[in-house]
Amino acid sequence: MAFLLACAAVAASTGTAQAASPDSHRAATWNMNQSRARWAKVTELARTHDVVALQEVPATPPTGATHQGSVNGVEHYVWQTGGEERQLYILRTPSRNLGMVAR
Repeated sequence: MAFLLACAAVAASTGTAQAASPDSHRAATWNMNQSRARWAKVTELARTHDVVALQEVPATPPTGATHQGSVNGVEHYVWQTGGEERQLYILRTPSRNLGMVAR
């Protein structure tokens, strides 16, 4: 719950919210553990989904990610991947990091 609130705080500080039909957004989830091409798979999912929720995010952010700041323990990055810009949020925890990629 704290993660969602922190993400909302970061998202709220980046611009004006716009309403859209719930059916117009595509979401995906992925557990990054045990994958050799962790961030490559996230790039693939981000091409076809508006939001990708991530479990077991690696300690090192992906190549092309520029740190924008942190709010309530959530790190915000702008990530240039697959020819597009994405917003990447990572919550570092003692055992497993959580993340979210959004358009």
